[in-house]
Amino acid sequence: MPNEFILSKNARFYTANHVLEENVAEIIEAATKDAVEVLDQYSVFRQEVAGLNFRYSTALFLVERDLHFHSDPLLKDRIYGYIVIIEIDNHLVITKKNCADLNDQLDEKFEKISYDALAAAVDTNTAEFRKINARNMTISERAVRNRSYEAMNLNGVMSLHAAGRSIPSYLRVQDGSSTKSVTLTAGRLVEISDRQSIEVVAAWARSELKRMTNAHDKNDGFLKNFARSVDLAELETNDIPVIPRSLLIETSILIEKIESGSIKIFFETRTGTAVEIRGKARSPFLDVIGKVYEFDNNGAVIGHENSAWLKGKPGRKSLTFHAKVLQRVKVSVEGVETMTLLKFIHKNGAYSICFDDTRYMYFAKRCFIDVSGSSEIDALLALFLAIPALKTVTSEKGKFLPAQVDFDTNTVFSVVEQIHCNDDFLFCDDLGDEWADHISFSSKENCVFFVHSKHGEPSSSASALQVVVGQAMKNLGNMYFSIDQIVAKYEKSIRSKKMAGSNIDRVRKRNGQFPSFLRKLVGNYKYERVCVLACSFISKAQMSKEFKKIKSKQAVAGNITQFFWIVSSFAHACKEAGVTPRIYCQP
Repeated sequence: MPNEFILSKNARFYTANHVLEENVAEIIEAATKDAVEVLDQYSVFRQEVAGLNFRYSTALFLVERDLHFHSDPLLKDRIYGYIVIIEIDNHLVITKKNCADLNDQLDEKFEKISYDALAAAVDTNTAEFRKINARNMTISERAVRNRSYEAMNLNGVMSLHAAGRSIPSYLRVQDGSSTKSVTLTAGRLVEISDRQSIEVVAAWARSELKRMTNAHDKNDGFLKNFARSVDLAELETNDIPVIPRSLLIETSILIEKIESGSIKIFFETRTGTAVEIRGKARSPFLDVIGKVYEFDNNGAVIGHENSAWLKGKPGRKSLTFHAKVLQRVKVSVEGVETMTLLKFIHKNGAYSICFDDTRYMYFAKRCFIDVSGSSEIDALLALFLAIPALKTVTSEKGKFLPAQVDFDTNTVFSVVEQIHCNDDFLFCDDLGDEWADHISFSSKENCVFFVHSKHGEPSSSASALQVVVGQAMKNLGNMYFSIDQIVAKYEKSIRSKKMAGSNIDRVRKRNGQFPSFLRKLVGNYKYERVCVLACSFISKAQMSKEFKKIKSKQAVAGNITQFFWIVSSFAHACKEAGVTPRIYCQP
């Protein structure tokens, strides 16, 4: 019987010290609950394999799926599915295809193989890391949250300055003749090979489990540079308990599944009618649930205290939340299974939680700690350049009059031009397909500056910063313009052009012929790109005070945590692009 199935080495691993017959029966029942037919002649229940010391259970079944390419509800895809459960060395090894969701039977009753053990098992001295997908430890709606790196061997090639606050979620590793893929957040290990019998797959699983056990305490490989998984209990037992402060629903996961056609979202009216959320209504809905929400000291969501709150008691192994509005939204999965959006988010780990200690983040049902250390805070504070003139500004660019030739002196635009008054060329690009509010070129500093401006009342709120950081990060690629590109932009959109409603030239300063100047500047080996945020609402003194609290592990407000992560995301995005970050702010 074990030889009838031919399987790839593709499995999820769970720690299972005590497995009961009813546990296995529940898993098989859940796997086959949506089946239109179960082929009993291929079913095996907890069969022991003599001499190899493991048990296995199997089920083979037929399921139906909605067609994504035709609207007739009577047309269905009829496909086979299977599940094989291997009980071996106090672990469950699950390989399956076309199954119903098994989270309730697996994730809630057994523990996924340790994140660190699974990572360490492939992090050998001879391993070549071909691909890494990583989640940045940020909840900014406008920051880059996920990155993918790929090379013949990332070890020695990949820049590691941001690795300490990046959570690896997927690895592809070549080790000798073996190629393995690891989905760390799902406890899944795949090794490329020919299809094999259950006995061979069980032997492979045993060897991998032994490797994981031996490598569990190893912490000197390439992956030591990345964020480390920790138990939630560690946060509660600190001298100063670490408190959850903010929540972000990862709407990108929903969007991907909606666009692929694998899920549909419905809103349940008070009369019980289900109305699909689609078209123009979908984007505002996702925008609302995709905002950053803060928790108060009692774990309630601020502004929604009676309808949304953090769940769990001291000693909890996971963090979840309750939200009444998300219970009224239903998700149809593959046209087969329906659940509330809240349950779907929890099952898929599609949310992140930040704490008052910014080193920690809860993501994909696990808690992680930033291993880059507090030294990053000093580096971030060094980005802030205090500009006294920003204390007196009252708007970003002011109101224009037809005869006006300069920006009002009490505007951010005017202050930026004062700062860059000694540069050779200074352009205002605030129109249409803009790359920045100001672009400045300096032969003295061998630099091009992209300046993005934002005015506001002095505040440590993250929302205003998110906007300007989003603009800056979106245009990092434009900082690697070709000479032909920037000259064409200059001729078409800047030269001889005025600011709308005024007589303000877009060429704010000019020193010679721009094309010839540019070729000489760009050709200098010291040539540098600098991305600047000019923010009148930021006070360096206030940020220094709050960031130093973080460094000394003092509790800070949720908005400060968000502010810190957004600044950090901006800095790392710039550095990874080979650009120098800078922030003009109030003293």
